[in-house]
Amino acid sequence: ERRRNMTLEQLQYFVAIVESATFFDAAESLHIAQSTLSKQIRNLELELDVQLFDRSRRHASLTDAGRVLYPDAVKLLKGVQGMKQHLAPYQDSRRSVIHLGVLPILHQYRLNPVLRQFAESHPEITLMIDEVEDEPLRQGFRQGSYDLIIGRPELLTGVQSTCHLLAHDRLVLLTPAGHPLAGRPAVPLEELSGESFILMHPSSSIYRLCLTACQKKGFQPAVTRTAKIESIVSAVAAGEAVSLLPYSNLDVFRHENVAVIPLQEPVAADVVLACQSPKKLPLCGRTLWKYFSA
Repeated sequence: ERRRNMTLEQLQYFVAIVESATFFDAAESLHIAQSTLSKQIRNLELELDVQLFDRSRRHASLTDAGRVLYPDAVKLLKGVQGMKQHLAPYQDSRRSVIHLGVLPILHQYRLNPVLRQFAESHPEITLMIDEVEDEPLRQGFRQGSYDLIIGRPELLTGVQSTCHLLAHDRLVLLTPAGHPLAGRPAVPLEELSGESFILMHPSSSIYRLCLTACQKKGFQPAVTRTAKIESIVSAVAAGEAVSLLPYSNLDVFRHENVAVIPLQEPVAADVVLACQSPKKLPLCGRTLWKYFSA
């Protein structure tokens, strides 16, 4: 096979695999086919003349060479982003571009009109919006692919960031309409210790929020499966299990056979605008930050 020059994209793929533990999960988080991901890693191994992963195991187990490359790859990717940030003040302001990463929640929190108003009032700025799921949003934020992101605070755990609150929300309990808890005005979270749960994907900030909330009440939720919101609502309506979801999601996904019950002690599921540091944003990024902070 013809050897090709190493690319930054290949290094990003390599880092994603290491941080996702499997090729499958990494491909899902990057929204590419697993075959494409595997091919790019093979090309990287050919270029470097080393084997990076032990493919005899189920998980993406690093070889000694892979363990050596990982910190260098992370450092290089951060360096490239730092270089871009250093050059930002010298770029043509007439071609100012903001790279904004967002979770697919703009509609629920009525943020689309706000972003449209910003674009209309600042025609000199191009707003590039990339709607992705939690893990690629987190990785893109860490690697500097996005100037700012709109997501949930739990997504930023362990990541240097500054946040501005955009919307308050809270977790609510979803049960089948005939469930014994369905008529209650509110339910203590600890009462759910014996229930089976369907939750959002384990890589999502809402999944981590649900697990943390349950663990604080002294139990580990019995998660029978994970799914997207529309599938969760349908499964709850069919009596498969109960779920915990942000209340605002139910503005979009409703079902007549599902009861929505507040938790007795509210669990916040807020939405924030985040950047690594407002002072390090390019001028156009600081303009958007101030627009939301006003």
